[in-house]
Amino acid sequence: MNQTKIYESVSDYVDGKMTNEQLKDFEKILTKDKHLKKEVDDIRHLLRDIKSVDTIKLNSDFDYKLREAIKGEAGKKGYIYKMFSIFDRPAIAAVGSVAAALVLVVMTTVFFSGESNNSSNAEPEESLLEGQTISDFDEEGDDNENMFDTYDTQQVGNDGESY
Repeated sequence: MNQTKIYESVSDYVDGKMTNEQLKDFEKILTKDKHLKKEVDDIRHLLRDIKSVDTIKLNSDFDYKLREAIKGEAGKKGYIYKMFSIFDRPAIAAVGSVAAALVLVVMTTVFFSGESNNSSNAEPEESLLEGQTISDFDEEGDDNENMFDTYDTQQVGNDGESY
């Protein structure tokens, strides 16, 4: 039995809408499946508890007060709601969407055209280390001023040879 059929059968069983044959078959299933039996018992207890709840007599103007309270809350619109309420009008929403798309296209074009110009016009740079010494990399006011004192400061070319 699939899950949907089981729930339909539980509903019919609890509501008393089963034929004698269906009732016998379902009770056989309940004796075999303890979990399903517990679910059916829980549903029966829940229905019994709901039916035993005392009804409450409401004031005659309760509906009116409730509707007024709902209208009052619906009338309160926060800042965020007011800010986005312009998009309630389809024409403004369409114009805003088109403007956002145009800005996106322009920014993407500018960004990528700037990168392609920089990379296509760039000439290959020479090695930064060629002809420089370690002392050339020291910056003024560097706290690690004497950090390279233990290293040889001779000049090294691209081929790794000293000169």
